[in-house]
Amino acid sequence: MAGIKRNMHLSSFTSNKAQCVLAGIFYEIYFNSEGDFRGLKIKGKCISNVFKIQTVKKYSKCIRFIQKELEPYKNQLAVVPNNPPMIIELEIIATKTSPHKLRKLIFADNNLIVPTDENDEEVSNKMWRLSFGKFSLETLASNISEACFIPVKQLNFNINVETKDGHLFVSPKDKSIRCPFGCIVT
Repeated sequence: MAGIKRNMHLSSFTSNKAQCVLAGIFYEIYFNSEGDFRGLKIKGKCISNVFKIQTVKKYSKCIRFIQKELEPYKNQLAVVPNNPPMIIELEIIATKTSPHKLRKLIFADNNLIVPTDENDEEVSNKMWRLSFGKFSLETLASNISEACFIPVKQLNFNINVETKDGHLFVSPKDKSIRCPFGCIVT
């Protein structure tokens, strides 16, 4: 977690201090030093690690605090810390043979695969790179996680074709995947 030494854990603090440290970590992820929402510049690099505590009962006050602070911005975020964790459902429609060509990647009835020229700032470098080669489902999940600030464990893919370990995917020519929340990894 940013700002805390690797060998330091929340459990090394008293309960009140741990709550304060955790609230500060969450606040730093989403808000700048003036208290303004970071918008597209969320500090989400370690979000999967920080979100691991969202189900720990002793930190529930901290989770409620950050939920309250993020309420005005919830339509700009894929997930917020929650117990139980929010699951993001994505539907993949792909060709039957490997490498599976992505036809659609659907979230909330919107296809996230768009012509490259329509993307502008909506496609992060991680997502855009998927346009240039084959990738695994795990790589797709990892890139979506990083680009949209969603812990990997909170992503669920529903796929129209049967896949096996080692099966690869490709993006359609001249198309990229955009984050449904306008997130950009900086």
